[in-house]
Amino acid sequence: MISLDLLLILAVFWIIVTWSLLNKIRLRKMLSRARGLWALDLAGLMIHGAVVPLFQSLIIFGALKLIWPIGEGLLTLPRWISFFVAFVVVDYAYYWNHRLLHQKKLWRFHAVHHSGQVFDVFTTSRNSALTTFLILYVWFNGIMFFLLSNREAYIWGVAVSNALDLLRHSGIAKWPRFAPFTWFISPRDHAWHHSEDMSDVNFGGNLNIWDRIHGTYHGSENLPHQIGAPLGQNLWSAFWHGIPSGENQ
Repeated sequence: MISLDLLLILAVFWIIVTWSLLNKIRLRKMLSRARGLWALDLAGLMIHGAVVPLFQSLIIFGALKLIWPIGEGLLTLPRWISFFVAFVVVDYAYYWNHRLLHQKKLWRFHAVHHSGQVFDVFTTSRNSALTTFLILYVWFNGIMFFLLSNREAYIWGVAVSNALDLLRHSGIAKWPRFAPFTWFISPRDHAWHHSEDMSDVNFGGNLNIWDRIHGTYHGSENLPHQIGAPLGQNLWSAFWHGIPSGENQ
């Protein structure tokens, strides 16, 4: 049986895909990617949508249960705090995690995500194989699933975060200009993060408040002229090994 939180993510995904199919320009851009890029993007979505949840539930959860069996369900939190941790606390930690991925030693792996010149929902999870496991929420969420006695609210926080991840990669140009929408990283904000010459801005995942606090926020009414940069090597080599230092920067 499909849970409601998974239905939310699937609904957002297919709404964005349908929105893209109904516009000739968006459809042409979507279909312009080469077959190899389609394979890379679909592999990324499979990893993000299937491998990561299995890794969290079987490997992290299973290992903790084996090592520390009395710890399962040890943590009891009010529902709103569980949601707050998943949606806000993890988001702030991700902000710094994301900035770290832009540092020289890790950029070669994260640069694959920034190679997409077509900005749509299918590029959401384009990453090198290693990058997925360098993102802290993959580990932290698995630990929280183990510790929490009631996981439902936390899972909803994760689901809403995943839905917003799809939205900010959707290429939707128009975004409501009133609260609470102005608190979130919009698709336009994230497009600037993926721009060819300004990828050191708008690191936030859900909320733009972290960028505003730390001086990395870039707001603009316009979209960047160029999204991403093409991969300068074999696609599958980039997937497994990242992009050598000096390329795609």
